[in-house]
Amino acid sequence: MAANFAIRGGADFLVALNAGRLRSMGEPSVASMLALNEANAFVMEFASREILPRSTVPVVFGACAFDPRQDLGEIVEKVRAAGFDGITNFPTASLVGGSLRRVLEEAGLGHAREREMLRLAKAAGLATVAYTHTVPEAEAVVDIGVDIVVCGLGWNQGGALGHSGERNDLAIEEAAIYVGRAVRAAGSAGALCLVEGGPIISPRHLEELCRFVNIDGYVGGSTIDRVPLETAIEEVTASFKTIGRSGIDGPDDAGDPAFPMQLVGRSDLIRVARRSLVRLAAGDGPVHLSVPDPAGVGAVAEAFHNRSPQNKRDPIVVTLGPGSAEARRADLFGSIDKRQKIGWLEFASGQTLVLNCAQGTPSDLVRDVAEAVRRGRARPIGGERAYPINVRLVVASGQDLQPMPGLTYVSLPRLADRPEDVFSVLDQVLRSLRFRLRRPLLRLDAAAWRVLVDHTWPGDIDELRQAVEAAALVAQNDVITPVELGDLRDAAQGRALFTSEKEWILDGLRRNSFHRGRTAEWLGISRKTLYNKVRRFALDLDSTD
Repeated sequence: MAANFAIRGGADFLVALNAGRLRSMGEPSVASMLALNEANAFVMEFASREILPRSTVPVVFGACAFDPRQDLGEIVEKVRAAGFDGITNFPTASLVGGSLRRVLEEAGLGHAREREMLRLAKAAGLATVAYTHTVPEAEAVVDIGVDIVVCGLGWNQGGALGHSGERNDLAIEEAAIYVGRAVRAAGSAGALCLVEGGPIISPRHLEELCRFVNIDGYVGGSTIDRVPLETAIEEVTASFKTIGRSGIDGPDDAGDPAFPMQLVGRSDLIRVARRSLVRLAAGDGPVHLSVPDPAGVGAVAEAFHNRSPQNKRDPIVVTLGPGSAEARRADLFGSIDKRQKIGWLEFASGQTLVLNCAQGTPSDLVRDVAEAVRRGRARPIGGERAYPINVRLVVASGQDLQPMPGLTYVSLPRLADRPEDVFSVLDQVLRSLRFRLRRPLLRLDAAAWRVLVDHTWPGDIDELRQAVEAAALVAQNDVITPVELGDLRDAAQGRALFTSEKEWILDGLRRNSFHRGRTAEWLGISRKTLYNKVRRFALDLDSTD
């Protein structure tokens, strides 16, 4: 398959190597240097059966010269008789260093033996491709008249199985120095000079090298038959996976633009909350909206008002916080001390009064407002007589504010409790960013989708929005990848967000459907520790193992 599509992409010739076959079996290229099988028989079997009958370009056989029992002439004759167009020395001693390389050369099994094999191949009429990794090796193969010199730059660095060998940190500029000297040696004898491996893992890297030195071409190993395959399979799988995570089950109002991102999604949890919100909005009773995303409290309250009968007039929005309770009370109820002041309860008569309660809002103040609305009368600070009020009260808060008597309580679920909705939320976040940043083509690649969908978002929707926005701002183009997302906080580190260890344990159990094994792994503790904590906190929960 790799050979067919390489030809369609314009490859001038194919090289059949044991390394390529091992890569297709899931092993790194370095496995080609190990005595896993008889290399020449291995290559002959797959190359003559799968590649030669289908190839429309020349095929070069990768021959191993390490085995002292094999006659070099017989190796060359088998390759020629099988119908290959050329031969190359791979696996090669030039990839071996240190004392082992010295021993191989002293035993007559090193690069000199490979050069002799190439000399015999040229005499037999085969094209010769010589792998080298040093300038002296390049000069030596030129002396025997090879057709192509391959300047090897070390094992390829790219992909999931990229080698981390001693030359892995070779810079393009350093590579250019070696390649330049090899090019001069090859050119003097009329041979072509190609490069392979090391830091050249994409066309961009090759283009960068060509700014420093003129070469005749490139030999692609894992950069053609492994790295693109890894990326393609990963991205396509991730794309299907994220579609599955989105819970697609027919059209509904999950993506209604009238809903803020705190209310989008197709999970049962958010659907129930959304229906409750819509149903209560149609009435005129006082409501407490509890939103886990503090930054989205106002947006949820606005969506509620827009679906209410009072939506013909703008709501009166009063933001409360941890400031002076006395001053806040005077703002709401009015005052006749020192100077007369009309309160918001009186001012908002016939309208909707939204109390946007920031963290730290005194609960007794909100409770008093709810009681006044229930009775339909309020008394100003310092006054003896109450005045009539007629307002639709909406208390909108984070989840730090406890439910209030007399208010119908609607609590929106946390994003962490409905991970299947992350896809829908991300879609709305991206729409917003495309408009705000004037980048209509902004998108996430499949790997980035997967990272974001798998994260637990202890900071809820606002954390997700900030992460994507920050990534969009640093992205060099309109595609956000995991690189721009950086390191997201690990889910188990969310313990600091809970007021007690019991709450933390319960949260972990809920996230993992009360499966204790998965919960222990997710929390970063042992099963035994989890079992002890379940008993300690008397969590009588059904679970599966």
